[in-house]
Amino acid sequence: MGIDMKLCKSTILNFRRKLVNGLVFLVLFIFCQSSGSERSLRLLNTSHLDHLSQILKINDREMMIVHIYADYPEYEWTSAPGEGISCVDDVARAAIFNIRYLRYRNQPEVTRKVHSLLEFIFYMQAPNGLFYNFLLSDLSVNTTHINSQSRAGWWSWRAIWALAEAGEYFKSENPDFALALHKRIERTFPAIDSVLSNYPETLIENNIKLPQWLPYNTAADQAAVMILALIPYYRLTQNPMAKEYIQKLAEGISLMQLGDSLQFPHGSFLSWQNRWHAYGNSQAYALLEAGELLENSEFIQQALREVKWFYPFLIKNNYLNEFAVSDSENSYTMIDRKDFSQIAYGVRPMVWACLKATEITGEEKYAILAGEIACWLLGKNVARQALYDPRNGRCFDGINDPDSLNKNSGAESTIEALLTLLEAEQNPIAGRMVRDMYFGEALR
Repeated sequence: MGIDMKLCKSTILNFRRKLVNGLVFLVLFIFCQSSGSERSLRLLNTSHLDHLSQILKINDREMMIVHIYADYPEYEWTSAPGEGISCVDDVARAAIFNIRYLRYRNQPEVTRKVHSLLEFIFYMQAPNGLFYNFLLSDLSVNTTHINSQSRAGWWSWRAIWALAEAGEYFKSENPDFALALHKRIERTFPAIDSVLSNYPETLIENNIKLPQWLPYNTAADQAAVMILALIPYYRLTQNPMAKEYIQKLAEGISLMQLGDSLQFPHGSFLSWQNRWHAYGNSQAYALLEAGELLENSEFIQQALREVKWFYPFLIKNNYLNEFAVSDSENSYTMIDRKDFSQIAYGVRPMVWACLKATEITGEEKYAILAGEIACWLLGKNVARQALYDPRNGRCFDGINDPDSLNKNSGAESTIEALLTLLEAEQNPIAGRMVRDMYFGEALR
């Protein structure tokens, strides 16, 4: 009987061992065979964004802020002297990221974040319909700093964008809330009317014909954000005024394109006056979105020219920070070139444009280009170092030069990196490229 019991125990132990090994194999198999959207979450890590975020109660209103800066090596919150501890610009970014994340994975805690972030944006809306930007450390609104006044500028356009994306997302489950968001957006229309009041005036500057009806007359970069804000609003409301705004802004951006496949600046859209800069360079992406909405093939073709001609030029030149353009005898030349700093905010708009180009044309070459540009975050850059770390969700604030990084990790860089990877990983080709870039480096 004793021998039989030993055999029985041995048989049971062998069975358990095989069962455990089989389960381990099954888990590994399922992981390896998982879809791109499931595996994509491996690169997305919101831990640092969560660290930068804080719930506050101001005047009995609970809201979420996002701290602007966190400095190496401890990454504790750091205020911006003279500006504040948080800003609409970054809170709107965070809201847009979380809304887009909800499109791919519906999580109640993320929905709560969105509402809390939007509450801060509501709180910062001024009587004129636009937005103050900075919140001071004593929790009062900074109404005096030049980059915080309630005027037609980056933070106001980005706030509208966040409200519009939220309205589109919540339209089914909470139509009353979506309607309230639309009304807040419509309070900004007088400011948009003022921006467009010079339409269709143009002016020759530096021998270049420039529109005079964009923000600050020629700010195509800001006009692009306005378009991205107005499109989801229009899709929901069909307000003809918004459609007219989109048309006029897109026309202005289209005038800012210079060069061709052979001639510098290779179909790029200038950002402002005769200058191009990487940060916020959303003109191509906005024109693709506008062209699709308006069924305007010329807008789409113009945007595709920048993507297929100018982006490879940037890659070949290890990316750039900014440059100005001089026109002499119909030949454009680069002046005042600056290679650094290079930041995540300069990469995300290009990745989104490439992904949209893929969606519209069905051509894989644009997805490959999106993946290559997104890999800038993971080490395919002039410094040969990763700026984004999936283990903690931090993105360094930029490349100072080929030999050094700015290892601070503030809200803008962190959120722009998350926005880049979130959308890149939804495309099978671009998603595979960024995963291969990271996991390949991690295994070496």
